[in-house]
Amino acid sequence: MEIRIIPDVATQLLQLEGGDLDIVTGLPAATISTFEENDDFQIVTFPVLQKAWLHLNVSRAPTDDQEFRTALRAAIDKEAITSQVWGEYASVSTQMYPVENLPDGVASDLWDLDPSLLEAFADVETIQIGYSASRPADQQAVETIQVQLESAGLSVELVPTPDADLFSWIDDPSAAPHLYYEVSYPDSTHPDTWARLFWYNDIASGFGGFLNYLGAGSPESDELLNAGLASIDPAEVEASFGESGDLVHDQVGYITIADPLDVFIARADLTGFSHWLPTPLTLQLKTLQAG
Repeated sequence: MEIRIIPDVATQLLQLEGGDLDIVTGLPAATISTFEENDDFQIVTFPVLQKAWLHLNVSRAPTDDQEFRTALRAAIDKEAITSQVWGEYASVSTQMYPVENLPDGVASDLWDLDPSLLEAFADVETIQIGYSASRPADQQAVETIQVQLESAGLSVELVPTPDADLFSWIDDPSAAPHLYYEVSYPDSTHPDTWARLFWYNDIASGFGGFLNYLGAGSPESDELLNAGLASIDPAEVEASFGESGDLVHDQVGYITIADPLDVFIARADLTGFSHWLPTPLTLQLKTLQAG
């Protein structure tokens, strides 16, 4: 079994079609769709815990204003974004947590689409949206968000960002963009492995917030996470993590967009595909069989 790191998508596709690669993953939906009618290849999909979403900088004007963050969210049509960027290879996000963390309807992340709310913020200058410079597939998503926000009257600058810069923002949010887009995932289906990473607010305590780049969350949501983690009562666990998610939704500390599937393009004769839910872009290699 040989694993190759090939940053250039065009090179990946050339090698796949030329028989030098058997499987590729991490490609944009538009590229994946070109293989749907090709009998020499198959498209294999799996649910996975990853979430496409926006971090909001709650410490830098104008996104330090909750009313502005709420108006900005109301201008985002995530159904349209999901359809344009992923097509059938993602579902619209309805919760603050990834799939299979909490029951449907708990910690929901839904809002009424109303771009006119941004008219009250006509004096706002350019908004920056950062995204990973190492993930070309993310660019289409942020460009789609940019179009929607500019249609609502905002000026939007896209900022490709080296991954190494993210952790410096925790100490200096003024150096961070107003929003940061990424596709994230936790280590398991327990909601604490998601919420404690991303929106635990008391980072200095060392108890969480290790990926809370832009300062979301609050002491109240932290207390709920701690209560949920300490409980062995499933109903209390669900209630605590659900209420913490509700607080971050109300704060507009994050805006969820989509729950992408894990998608692989493979030779048609390969069988035995299996996958582990928490780990994106990963197949169980020992079960694969050729021909």
